[in-house]
Order: sequence, then structure tokens, then C-alpha cells
Amino acid sequence: MSRGESKAKRRERLVRQAQGLPKSAGAYLFLDGGGRVIYVGKSKSLRSRVRSYFGNPADLAPKVQRTVDSTHEIDFIVTPSEMEALLLEYNLIKEHRPRYNVVYRDDKKYPYIQVTLPETFPRVFPTRKMESDGSRFFGPYTDVGAMRRTLQTLRTVFPLPTCKLNLVPGMSERGCLDYFLGRCVGPCRGDVDPKEYRTIVNDVLRFLDGKKDDVVITLERDMVRAAREMRYEDAAKLRDRLLSLKKTVAKQHVTLKGQSDVDAVGFVRLGRQAIGVLLSVRDGRVIGRDRIEIGCTPAERESEILRGLFLGFYHLHDRVPREILVRTEPGDAPLLREWLGDKVGRQVALRIPRRGVGVRLLEMAEHNAQVALARPETGLEARSRGPKTAVAAVAKALGLAKPPRRIEGFDISTIQGTDTYASMVVFEEGAPAKAEYRTFRIREAPRRDDPRAIEEAVRRRARRIRTAGGRPDLMLIDGGPTQLGAASRALASEALEDLPVVSLAKREELIFFPGRAEPLRLPPDADALKLLQRVRDEAHRFALRAHRRRRGGRVASSVLDEVPGIGPSRRRVLIHRFGSVEAIRKATLSEIAEVPGIGRELALSLWTHLGGAEES
Repeated sequence: MSRGESKAKRRERLVRQAQGLPKSAGAYLFLDGGGRVIYVGKSKSLRSRVRSYFGNPADLAPKVQRTVDSTHEIDFIVTPSEMEALLLEYNLIKEHRPRYNVVYRDDKKYPYIQVTLPETFPRVFPTRKMESDGSRFFGPYTDVGAMRRTLQTLRTVFPLPTCKLNLVPGMSERGCLDYFLGRCVGPCRGDVDPKEYRTIVNDVLRFLDGKKDDVVITLERDMVRAAREMRYEDAAKLRDRLLSLKKTVAKQHVTLKGQSDVDAVGFVRLGRQAIGVLLSVRDGRVIGRDRIEIGCTPAERESEILRGLFLGFYHLHDRVPREILVRTEPGDAPLLREWLGDKVGRQVALRIPRRGVGVRLLEMAEHNAQVALARPETGLEARSRGPKTAVAAVAKALGLAKPPRRIEGFDISTIQGTDTYASMVVFEEGAPAKAEYRTFRIREAPRRDDPRAIEEAVRRRARRIRTAGGRPDLMLIDGGPTQLGAASRALASEALEDLPVVSLAKREELIFFPGRAEPLRLPPDADALKLLQRVRDEAHRFALRAHRRRRGGRVASSVLDEVPGIGPSRRRVLIHRFGSVEAIRKATLSEIAEVPGIGRELALSLWTHLGGAEES
């Protein structure tokens, strides 16, 4: 791009670039002025897809329009098919971590369990390298602790070596402690035939595939056969392995009737972060859980997040069942089905369950994702968190560019179906700033019309922000999407549509965003939710306080109106001076007489009248 190129000239140049792209399948890259990749996409026709970004700006979603406005160059890579374009897109996103994509944050190398099948005496050990040497790999394990527990179970049940010796037939080593403790069959001593050893390895493979019941049946059959053939020592060894395995199988108490082999993919989102969980069910038992974290924007569609999770989970995963359960269909679903089918050589179905076991399994996956999302807020970190931590948590949850130092909360209160007031409370650095609290008497909105009242109050506040400053970092509205829509219209009317605003609905404590259909549900113990609840509840409390003060003022007016000579002007002066009828009643005759416009004679009449009045 030439120095000083205008936005219009740049757009013309990019349109020409788009028109010159091939009609082939491939991946395209949008670059900013510094040459950084800010977006990666794929298409079966590069020219058609990229040209669609440069149509009528009014037809583009806000995120897409921001992407186009930030683009200075277009690059592309042609692929033989859309399937390869999909996988190329995944790799490019992992490589460049573009600003406007669903980004895979956990790009470290996860560990696998490797079974070295090409060896005469295969071994089982953890690895972070996947090599095409004929070995079987199980994983990836996003939870290293889970992988270690699996290895420990294998070493308890299956007597395979853990050493790094080069094991070949005919060895005559002395043997290690594991051998003498019965934890290894001793291939280094020549005590086991390769064929017998391979039988144990096959049981390990079935165990890792989740077919534990099959392994139990096989061991029981081999134990009975060994006893019949009077090989009592072999039968005793098989019995011990069988008992260990049965204990392991008994620990797996989550069973799902009606489900054989199936995966469930669930996720929760928190601002610019989404946590996905894949639960694997084999033979009706939940045998494993994988977890992945991806970056996203608050406006990202659920289908695109799910598409990203599928690529992240199954890119190196070769254990794909015939059916995968999802809450909603992922983006590019037909292409994902084809890709997964090609990996395993059969059809793979994506199903949205409506009832029964499938729904329970998805709920379990989503609950695990919520737990994973809340884990950083536990333990020592939870004990040391304070208001600033909560403010930072709000920024993360809502996807704000910076922590909201100043939060303004709004609520509505109607007095006995007549007067309507709006309250505004202010929190700075996570703490109430009570000197900044305000109330608005609603003049234009109809009675009992909370959305219109919110719109009027927020519009008046926005007008004040434009003229006098004091712009908040976040506005919080008490209510659901209707109240939020009213607040958004008010901000837009004063050219403040870029001011962050959300609403928090009672009962289910859902957070709503402008222009986004799905609300955000935070874990109940999340710092961000607790701070937002506190702001919302304080706005409600302050609205009730204004309600009671106004109601008390009405009662005071009714009592003072009974005193001859006290009209509206003198009544206002008295209430302003003393604050309430009770304070006037407790005042001395001289103090009342000193009020401008009252005098001693009227003060005596008022004091005498209030002396017989009932307290109200």
C-alpha cells in the first residue's frame, strides 16, 4: 500500500484484488497495514467469497465491517478441494492467531499415550511427539493428571515393562524390581513368549479404546482355560489382573443406558474465551474427557465456536464414533461430516438430541466446561481476590477492551402506580461511589412502562455525558433484552452507540448483549457475576430509597396542608429546612419561626397543630 492512500482508494484496490482471485477452493488471508494477518477464511470459490466482503457495507455484520475496514492487503492459498481448504484454514489460524478469528489458544503440544506396536515387545509410555512409525497413539490428553492416572491403572492391571531397554527375543537379563514384584512379565529375562506378550498388548489397546468389559470377559475365559489345563500359576496371575481390572471398571460409575459409542461436545463462553469439553462414551460408559480453550469475540455465533471446537478436538483424534451430539449444528456441518467420515472410513452423524440420555450427556459436557471455566477462581487465588480482580473478571467475561473502572447501574421504581423514578448508581474500581448516585423523575414515559422509562433515563444521562463528560466504561441495566434494547436506542440517539451496555435479568441471572441472541450464563460463584449482581442490587436499593423518600414527602405534604397559612411554597421551604414532618415536630417554636416566610404567629399555629398530629 502506498503511503497516504485514502480509505476509498484502498477499497478500490482491494476490490480489484478480489476480482482477480481464482475461482478455485482455498484459504484467504486479510492483512492489516503492518502486514499482520487479521483474518483467515476458506471457500470453495476464493473469488466469490472474497468479493462478498466488498459489497454494500450496510449488508455486513459489524464484526465483518470492522475486519474489512482494517484490511490493507489480501493473500490466498489455492487447494485441490474445499476439504483441504478447511484443514489449511485451521493450520493458518493456529500459526497466525488472527484478531478476528476464533483462535486456538492452547496450541502447546498435548501428551499422548503411545503403544509401540512395531516392536517385538511393545511398550506403553507418554509422549508429546506423534510419529508415523506404526505405533498407536491415544489422546491428546488436555489434562496431564488424567493421563498419568490412566498410565498408573495400566501398570496396575497389565504387567508390561516401564524400562527403556531394547527388548529383543533371547535376552537373559537379571530382571528389575518390577519383575520380582509381579508388575512385569519379564521379557528382558526371556520369561515370556512374544505371542503371549502380544495378547497382553491387545488387551491394553482394547482398554484404551474404552472396551473394558471385553477385556474382563477375555481374562475370565483365559483364567478358566488355564485352570482346566492345570496351569495354576498362570491362572493365579490372570485372576490377580482380573481383580485389579474389575476394581478399575467399578470406579466408572457414570453409565448411560441406550448409548453405546458416542461423543458429546459442549461449551460455555466467557467474553473473549470459550471452553469446550468433549465427553467420550464407549459401551455406555463415560470413559474420558478432553478440554480445549479457544478465543472468540462476544458477538461470535455459537455455530462458528462449535466449528472451531470440532477442528480442535478431532484434528489429531483418530477415535471418532459413529455419532456426535451437539447443542446446535456447527458451521460447515456437511463438510465436517465428510472430513470425519474420511478419517475413519465410515459415516459420522452429528445429532441434536431433544430429550433423554443425549440431553443429559450434553448437559454433563457443558457442566464440565463451566467447572473448567471457574477453576482459576478457586483455592489461594480466590482467597486473595478483591474489587480490582472482580473488575478485571467483568472485562474478561463481557469481552471489554479494558477493565470497566466506572460502572453505572440503572433501575426503575414506580410509586403506587403514579410517579416513576429511575435510579443511577456508580461503582468505581469495584466499589460504590455514593456521591455520584442520581435519581431521574420520569416525565415522558407512560406509567408502568419500564422500557420507556429506562430509555428516557439513559437518554438524559447520555446527553449529560456528551455535554459535561464523565463517560462510564460500562452501563448495566436491570432487566432483560427489552430493557437493554431501550437503553441501546437511547445511547444511539446521542451518538454513544459505542458505549458498552449490558443487562442483567433476575431469576436466572442471564446477561444480555445488544445485537446478540444468546445470553451469557456465568457460573454462580464467578467474580464477574457477583460484581454485576452487586451493582444491580444497589441500583434497586437506591430506587426503593427514592421511592420511600417521595412517599414520605407526600405524607408530609398531606399533614402540612391541614395547617392554615401553609401553602405549597412555605411547605417546600419547611421540608427543605427540616427534612421531614417528624423533624418539624421535634423542633422548637423559635427554630420554626426563624424559617423565612413563617414568622412567630404561623410557627405557633404549625407547632400546635403538629403537637396533636399522629406520627406518619
